[in-house]
Amino acid sequence: MPVIAKAMVLIPHSYTTRSSIITLDGDGIIVIKIRPGIQETVEDAEENLAAVDMLAGGIRRPRLLDLREALPISREVRRFYMQPATRNSATIVALLVDSTLSRVIANLIIGLTGNSQAVQVFSDEHAARQWLRQANVN
Repeated sequence: MPVIAKAMVLIPHSYTTRSSIITLDGDGIIVIKIRPGIQETVEDAEENLAAVDMLAGGIRRPRLLDLREALPISREVRRFYMQPATRNSATIVALLVDSTLSRVIANLIIGLTGNSQAVQVFSDEHAARQWLRQANVN
């Protein structure tokens, strides 16, 4: 009996960009960790979104956005993230914060999404992941 070989396409589970480390974890959550000390540009945002799209594989997935080491973003970067296609590319988003600055950035992001029920702010990563897994099932 002949053996039929199937073509395999290896999909990476992580990308490192200039401003972020973006990972697809075992629960199907896309984790975006902002790298410390990097002022994000529109080009960075475009690269990050392309990496997210590659990892998502055409599926709207929940996201964990780790803002604990993020710097404030410029008006131009905010405009990029305000585009409807960008805003609607995730099912739900958990924002991970640990300081007043990261909480301010999180509140700006919630304002950009226009849907505070699909975005929640957490200071505990375990609680954020639990919320994402539970909300993604429902």
